[in-house]
Amino acid sequence: MYTSYHYVILVLAPAGSAGDAFCSGRLPALDRSDNRFLRCSEERDGSMSFGHAQDVILEVVYTEPVDLSLGTVQKISGQHLRSQSTVNAKKDPSCKICNISVGR
Repeated sequence: MYTSYHYVILVLAPAGSAGDAFCSGRLPALDRSDNRFLRCSEERDGSMSFGHAQDVILEVVYTEPVDLSLGTVQKISGQHLRSQSTVNAKKDPSCKICNISVGR
């Protein structure tokens, strides 16, 4: 976008699901080891920790229902920018960071 923020949509689809089949070939798979926007690390106790860069507007989309009884829900730290609207946002075609391609 023509702002100081990058707009990132993270699509979570279980392996082998209809959502996974739809996303394959349309969206790049997340590279956990080399990603400038998102990070995923394993903690000493085996749990996973997730974070994102400060200059990101992050939207998370789940393709399947999420069973909340399988884990815990915790407060997310960070700043919520309600005034940061993506309505009518224009993509900056010269951005070398977020203009991704999956061979289409």
